[in-house]
Amino acid sequence: MDGNGNCIFCRIINGEIGSHKVYEDESAVAFMDIRPSQPGHLLVIPRQHVPDFYNLEDDLYLKVMLVVKRLSEAVSKVANPAKVGLAVVGFEVPHTHVHVIPLQKAADFQPGAGGSPTLQSSGEELAEMAARITAALGD
Repeated sequence: MDGNGNCIFCRIINGEIGSHKVYEDESAVAFMDIRPSQPGHLLVIPRQHVPDFYNLEDDLYLKVMLVVKRLSEAVSKVANPAKVGLAVVGFEVPHTHVHVIPLQKAADFQPGAGGSPTLQSSGEELAEMAARITAALGD
């Protein structure tokens, strides 16, 4: 990893900060958002510290987006939403990350905290949802 020691996502990748991981491989890591806008809201990040998604090497971009696609299918199975929305914003944490958010209606689409309402989810709720999503990957 080409990390930034102060980046919270790099610290999660390095195991310095706990998270509710649902997926990881040599290119990407996915974990539950600790301030979800909807139950099942997760983040997919590249292991390499790149602040802006458009600066990812094409190969890494494709690998990350294939993980996003696979996890979107798992979130759809678990949360049974009308749609699964995606967002790449990155104001709060300057490490490329894709929000994967189950949606029942367009108004549910509120990635990131930055003033948007978020759910209060306990660690147990996040762990349970992470386990359900991880199990759905095997289906």
